[in-house]
Amino acid sequence: MGLLLKKFFVLFKKPVFLCLFLTTFLYGCGSSDENKVNFAITKAEILLSSGSCTEALKVLNEIGNQKENARYLMTLASAYACRGGYSTLGVFENLGTFSGSFNLNNPFGPLTNFTTAELMTTEDDVDFLNLQSAINTLIYAGGIPTSNNPVASTRASYFNTGDALDINIKLFYMLFDQLSRFGYY
Repeated sequence: MGLLLKKFFVLFKKPVFLCLFLTTFLYGCGSSDENKVNFAITKAEILLSSGSCTEALKVLNEIGNQKENARYLMTLASAYACRGGYSTLGVFENLGTFSGSFNLNNPFGPLTNFTTAELMTTEDDVDFLNLQSAINTLIYAGGIPTSNNPVASTRASYFNTGDALDINIKLFYMLFDQLSRFGYY
């Protein structure tokens, strides 16, 4: 065993072997950036499922903006929406209330009946602004410049068909809820 250790240390006196060892040690003993991102997203999803919105946002912000990762963007939007009191179930619970005739005194009508609509109490309501952050995350997903018109076809050019569809559906429900809040206010 002692002879083996002597030969090992003799090799390290040569710079090539030292560099090779250090490179292998430093880069071979950690998870890749992609694994770190996936781990953080999964951790944030778990936090969101338990209602820990701020903690989920913190985890996602620690890994930096992943503007081309659809799963990251949807989870980030979900974290902002969670802080804003948004729930997709809140939208579905009230879809049956769209009956009756149009009322000129209340042009937004049934839209104002969503469970989250009453959350908006002022024009700069924190819940409203958090949901708007979620919407902006999805509208400009993929790195669409804010100076461009953020249409669905532009998002589709940044993501595969399935991811673009998921983003657009999630965006639709959030916009629907946001409109309900604004109509209630």
